[in-house]
Amino acid sequence: PRTDVDWYEATAFTCWLSDRLNETIRLPNEHEWEKAARGERGFEYPWGEGYETGNANVDESDIEGGTHLQQTVAVGLYPRDESPSGSRDMAGNVLEWCDKIANNVKVSTRNTRPSPVLRGSAWHYIPGSARAANRFRYYPDSRYYFIGFRLLRSPPS
Repeated sequence: PRTDVDWYEATAFTCWLSDRLNETIRLPNEHEWEKAARGERGFEYPWGEGYETGNANVDESDIEGGTHLQQTVAVGLYPRDESPSGSRDMAGNVLEWCDKIANNVKVSTRNTRPSPVLRGSAWHYIPGSARAANRFRYYPDSRYYFIGFRLLRSPPS
């Protein structure tokens, strides 16, 4: 996955790619992201209920038999981290930018600025943070080694 990309860059990339391919490419909104991660049944994790060791690229170092690779990995390296929709790596690897910025969301106790939502989990988070319902906020110009993005493509007409 591509990391160290802020929300503006991720959004600009979708515009560039849409123009290049002559089709709509965009970031998912929160509802779409969560639906893809949880499926119709609303699973807690993309694979079902309850965390299962070895299913996602997260920090399992406190779990007996768990691993912690301490870096991002290629999508698909954790085949059990597949949602009912067939989406991969929605429970670990990197946090993913969603497409909208909420106005006047308090990001810190000192400041309010528009802030996009990130969904998913990252390789250095604990397994509990890999739940499909988790959401995080960072400033749109935040660029970190654990933040990336996922693309959506409109179905052919």
